[in-house]
Amino acid sequence: MMDKEWTKFSRFSKEYINGVELFLDFSYTSGRLQGNEILCPCSKCRNHCWARRYVVYDHLIVIGFVKGYNIWVNHGEEISSLPIVNSTVYKE
Repeated sequence: MMDKEWTKFSRFSKEYINGVELFLDFSYTSGRLQGNEILCPCSKCRNHCWARRYVVYDHLIVIGFVKGYNIWVNHGEEISSLPIVNSTVYKE
């Protein structure tokens, strides 16, 4: 999984802006594309609207990421990359 600490910074900080660029690079090389568009993960579009890179960039800077989108399954991350939690079942 990619480091996403930058998503907690101010949307106008250098760290956040660099993180958005890294996210877009990752999405356009590893994610699901529809032509030149990806699903926009901003809090307005909520991964329901396809948009070009510059639109997604603007949305992520101005609006920010949708809350709770921590594993970028629509943008190239695998669910199997989740840490495995020990799920021992105890019987009484």
